[in-house]
Amino acid sequence: MTEHVLVVHRWPDGRARYERFLEHLRVDVSYVCTAPAVPTVPETAAGVEVVRRTDDLAELADAAGRLSRRIGAPDRILALAAGDRQAAAELRVLLGCPGQHPPEVARHAPGPSGPRLDGLWDGSRLLAARLSRPVGGLTGPGLAGTGVTATVELDDADPAVAAPVLAAALDRPATVHLALRESGPGRYAVESLTPWLPDDELPVAWLRVHGVDLLAAEAALQLGEPLPPVPAGGFGEVAGWLAVRPPRLPCVVEQAGYRPVAEPADTVELPVPGTRLTGTPLSGFPPVRLGFRGGSTAAVERAVRQAAADLVLRCRPG
Repeated sequence: MTEHVLVVHRWPDGRARYERFLEHLRVDVSYVCTAPAVPTVPETAAGVEVVRRTDDLAELADAAGRLSRRIGAPDRILALAAGDRQAAAELRVLLGCPGQHPPEVARHAPGPSGPRLDGLWDGSRLLAARLSRPVGGLTGPGLAGTGVTATVELDDADPAVAAPVLAAALDRPATVHLALRESGPGRYAVESLTPWLPDDELPVAWLRVHGVDLLAAEAALQLGEPLPPVPAGGFGEVAGWLAVRPPRLPCVVEQAGYRPVAEPADTVELPVPGTRLTGTPLSGFPPVRLGFRGGSTAAVERAVRQAAADLVLRCRPG
């Protein structure tokens, strides 16, 4: 009998290209997803069920039941979005699937916003890791009243600060996110540990700049497969990103523009004028996203600040 993997999918921007880590022609891959995410479901999916919320156990269970009657009971459940982890863990228990169960998910919570360390832990050592911090004090005519998320990686911080905490807390492989606090110039202490990735631009930046696919690694862990190899020498550059939300949702985009004066962004994603942005928590990531890469933290931070000054986002209620 063909293996059945059920994917819980909420992301409408295509960042999780499931064909990279699931052979849809060898395995029956079904999807339980939100309506905005339907266009990003692969055409080779064995089945699709649409729900209002992918973090609601009752909705997931009903959809999984319909898929099970058509395809068979799922052997594995994959949920990459941090917001879907709890419901997916409860669904695994309900359906008797292996993988992360509620006790492994419920006891962890994301730490405060500030310096952070993200990486890939194999159960005894860090295979890849990078520290980063928020970029504050951004100004620009296009940022008035918006919600801004900006981050830059640190080129002078040692990830070894995380090793003792990880060794004491995790004896299994995991993608990890650690909230940090500065304990001195260039020194950091661990505030909290979460054994999965937050829902932000970090996995996209790592794949683009460092060639490390953290989503593929997380998928392997949930599917009970070996971790994919980490490319050698992938951390020669520094990554950064700028993400912007409109001040009020829902709204309709009237203008979205970015005309760099200097040090242009490496990647630019802007909504098309006329696009309606909803206010639902499952509607995806900020509509304006710019990615950066460079040879140093200072260079990337300078580019992020310049981009904030060059950005224009104007919306009307709608």
